[in-house]
Amino acid sequence: MINGSLEQFLDTGWRNEAEIYYRHYIYWCEGDELENGEFHFFVRKWKAKNIGDESYVTLTDESGSAAGYDDSFSIICSNEDEAREQFLKAKIWDGKSFWEVEKELAWLDYSGRMEVDTDCDDKANAKEGRGHSRKENM
Repeated sequence: MINGSLEQFLDTGWRNEAEIYYRHYIYWCEGDELENGEFHFFVRKWKAKNIGDESYVTLTDESGSAAGYDDSFSIICSNEDEAREQFLKAKIWDGKSFWEVEKELAWLDYSGRMEVDTDCDDKANAKEGRGHSRKENM
């Protein structure tokens, strides 16, 4: 896993929001325990431009919505461990499982995410968060 520890992701990526970049898409992963004790885990994905495996810019379609948006992966399991197992085996990464693409995945921790303004060419400013949020039309 690029830009993060695989072990840490496997330990914490289930109840916390995790943003993963893979081949021109952000995969937003999140899980939560339901009131009945079951565990809900889902992945939303949309097109994005990777900025140095540290941040990204969401790409939008003509209507201003996230381009290529897909929220079709959603599971409800009896517990968190079962959800983790199903996620790791699911073919959501261009028809491949997590384990088949793990070395290509860039974990973009939310606290490190910066969406950079068109006028902000200075990478130091972008890394420090002095850019501005923007979306690019496709």
